[in-house]
Amino acid sequence: MASRPCRICHSRVRSPGYYARVDTGQGLVPEGTDNCWTSAPFIYLILSCLGSGLSSESAVRRYVSAYPEFHADIRALSTAVSTAGARVRDEGRLRSDLDDNLKVYTPDEIWLFDLAVDLIAMLGSVDGLSNQRLAEFKNNVRTLDDEVQSHTWKRGVKKAGTGPARFQELRHRVPQHRPNPMRY
Repeated sequence: MASRPCRICHSRVRSPGYYARVDTGQGLVPEGTDNCWTSAPFIYLILSCLGSGLSSESAVRRYVSAYPEFHADIRALSTAVSTAGARVRDEGRLRSDLDDNLKVYTPDEIWLFDLAVDLIAMLGSVDGLSNQRLAEFKNNVRTLDDEVQSHTWKRGVKKAGTGPARFQELRHRVPQHRPNPMRY
């Protein structure tokens, strides 16, 4: 376990944290990216799923390492999601750490969140995930699906159209995840 500064009090702590199981340059979230734990909970969940969740699975690492451009696009998407969460938090546009108000995000940012949820659903279905990670993955995707079904989310994605040009190739590669209609 590496010693890292606490994000709240800046004291040195020795515990497995957000990046503990992510190899430098090999994870799905670049080391040092803001995990947005003080932003909207769904953004923190997205980054956690990609960061310490799926990045720690050898089956996922093998899958993405076979396609270096895909891996680079995933890391860029993680950074963009983090940037959106940090922007809204730093502008003071959230009422609390539990504020899931989507109206403070741009349509392009909501489009990025949507792509990230689709990516999580895709990578979570890679063969070879551990039973524990598979159970966590299913629970996390169900939680994220609650956000995806909101009117504001759908309107933001529609308003963004094809989304940012930087992520078009990734959008074409990642299938659209459809939440289970029986839950709603």
